[in-house]
Amino acid sequence: IRDLEVVAEGPGKTVFYFATARGLQSWVRETGATARTAPTGPGMSGEFQALAADSDGKIWAGTIGTPSLVTYDGASWGLVLPGESGLEQEWVFDLYVDRTDQVWVGHCCCFDDVKCRLDVTCGDDIANLNAYRNSWAFAEDSAGRMWVGTSGFGMYVLERVADCGWTTLDQFTASNPAGAMRSSLVRALAVTPDGTYIGHFSNGLDYWPHGGDLTKGRDGSNWVHFGQGTLFDESITAMETLGDEVWVASSSGLHRYRRGGLVQRCPSRLSTVLGDPTRKVTCLTSDRSGNLWVGTESGILYLPRGAGCDANGGEFLAYTAANSALPDDNVLSATLNPKDGSIWFGTSTGLMRVDPVRFLGQEPPPDRYVLYPNPLLLTAAGNRVNLGVEIGGVNVEPVPVAEAGRPQVFDMNGQLVGEFDVFLDRSGVWDGRNSSRNFVAPGIYFVRTTVASGETVVLKLGVVR
Repeated sequence: IRDLEVVAEGPGKTVFYFATARGLQSWVRETGATARTAPTGPGMSGEFQALAADSDGKIWAGTIGTPSLVTYDGASWGLVLPGESGLEQEWVFDLYVDRTDQVWVGHCCCFDDVKCRLDVTCGDDIANLNAYRNSWAFAEDSAGRMWVGTSGFGMYVLERVADCGWTTLDQFTASNPAGAMRSSLVRALAVTPDGTYIGHFSNGLDYWPHGGDLTKGRDGSNWVHFGQGTLFDESITAMETLGDEVWVASSSGLHRYRRGGLVQRCPSRLSTVLGDPTRKVTCLTSDRSGNLWVGTESGILYLPRGAGCDANGGEFLAYTAANSALPDDNVLSATLNPKDGSIWFGTSTGLMRVDPVRFLGQEPPPDRYVLYPNPLLLTAAGNRVNLGVEIGGVNVEPVPVAEAGRPQVFDMNGQLVGEFDVFLDRSGVWDGRNSSRNFVAPGIYFVRTTVASGETVVLKLGVVR
């Protein structure tokens, strides 16, 4: 404890504030209530435009002021000033940690274009990649290639040639490939095994379904564009990858894509509040449970995994400086700390850390695999039964093929009745027929499958006629 302040807040109510080595703590004498506030770092000028976390849990925060780069290792803060250890200009616009734990520092929109060169950490130093300037966005594919979106120079694909060396594998601009990329102002990127999503500053979204082979559609022949009519607006601000899906944020809403197809969207407002205003989205991240955290210019929107998201808005919870510890409603950046699962937000005036496990007062319940409906009534129509997942007790959704093995059905004697498919479109798992396509006898059956975690799930099903 470094300092102590005692404040009388009313008759019989006294609050003790303790300044400790790890943050601010308070104790209310009247009720015995305690509260803690994590340290928010040294006083900074500028806005926290960029955030990233490495595998050790160190937080990297970049600002568009001086000093431009700060770090927090869970116990102490560090500063990296422009010119120190090779860091370029003070305008840090984006940060990214790749699979080798190298930190990419993107500078943008400097008055001196030369000072907006791309930086990447190399041990204790920072190397300048002189060929790349005005970086806005980063993504890494499964082959370890880095994709860099820029302001005015299009999109680069970089390939590693040494521990700290990179070379240009390809560059894409508004005119190359053949006008398929709608602009050279690339604001957000996401790369999945199926292809790359390219978000533009004011020209919508491009999707390139290359499947990891960059010669496939290099001429732009298979690119798909999404603009007005599909998107809420054409100003793409952020993207977040969740499994084989990508959430794409525009200024006024969220769009969920799978393999290049739009499957869900909602404006960035509360569906539960009539006349709730649309918030301008600035950043996205997700926690370990698959919940989505949306940074906006008017606070944070929290969308639980499996929650509703439609034309009326989303089943969001909203957090602002008025109802939470958020230091400023203008949220500019967000990231997940992979070591402890915390979520960090950067705002115009400071940082905030959220622990999602304690966010709602308790740890989210585990996912539960179910057969739905149960029992199965056999009819001539061949009713179908879904193998689904009850996501943290929220709702039932079909199990994606990537998350479940081919289910097997056994009778009470342990005899294998057959194996059946899992469908993404809710068309069902089993229609009550055996491998000969005959209806099984009424009775109790068991369904066994293996999910992505390697866990074997055995479920019981009653069959009646």
